[in-house]
Amino acid sequence: DKHIYCLRYLRHKIYWNSILATALFTEYRYIEELKGLLVSYYYQNWIAGATVARIKQTSFNILKLVKSGESIERISSEINKNLVIYSTTNTFKEEVKGDFVYGRNWDRAILLLIEYFLSDNNKQSFISIGNKLHLEHILPQTPSEYWKIKFNDDERKKWTNSLANLTLLSMRKNIQAKNYSFDKKIEAYKNKDNVISSFLITQDIINSNDWNVSELEKREKYLVDKIMDKLDVFY
Repeated sequence: DKHIYCLRYLRHKIYWNSILATALFTEYRYIEELKGLLVSYYYQNWIAGATVARIKQTSFNILKLVKSGESIERISSEINKNLVIYSTTNTFKEEVKGDFVYGRNWDRAILLLIEYFLSDNNKQSFISIGNKLHLEHILPQTPSEYWKIKFNDDERKKWTNSLANLTLLSMRKNIQAKNYSFDKKIEAYKNKDNVISSFLITQDIINSNDWNVSELEKREKYLVDKIMDKLDVFY
C-alpha cells in the first residue's frame, strides 16, 4: 500500500497507526480516502517543521471521528482547521520550493512519495531509506569547470540543493556519478549492462538532452505539481 509506505517514513508512528487500526477495527467505510488525508496532513507538518504538540490533539480528534463513523468530509474539515491555524500549508509549500531541500530529514521521503505514485504498479515493494539509497545532485555540490561554465555562481547557489536538482540512485550508481559532465552522468545512471536506473524520477533525467536552468525550472514545476497533487488536498 503506497500510502502506508509513505507513512512508514514518519518519526511518530503512534498517531497514524492508531487511527488506521481503529478504522480497520470499526470497518470505517472511507479508509482509502482516510489514508490519503493522513499522508497529506502528516507530511505537511513534517516538511513545515511542526512539533508533536501541533499534531497531537488533532490526531486524537481524527481517531474519535473515525470511531464514531463520521464522514470523510468531516475529518478533512477537522484537519484543515489545524493547518489553517498554524499556516502549515504555506510553510510546507515554501520549504518544498526552497533552495535547501537537500539535508532536510524529509528529503528522500518526499522523492519516494513522488516515485511511488508515478507508478501504476499496485504490487510495488517498500523502499527502505538506508545506506543503499542515495540522493544524487545532478549539478554537483563540488562542480568541475564543465559545470562552472554552464552555471554562474548565483545559479549554482539557487539550484544545487533544490528539489529540482535531486534524484534517487542506488549507492553504487551514486558513487559512479561523482561530478562528471551531464553526458557522463547519464552513463553512470545506467549499470554496466546498460540497464536504466529503476527509479522512475531518474529515468526522466536520462531522457533529458541537457542540464541547465531551463531544465531545472521545468523539473521543479513537474515535481512540485506531483507533490501538491498528493499533499495539498485541503480547501
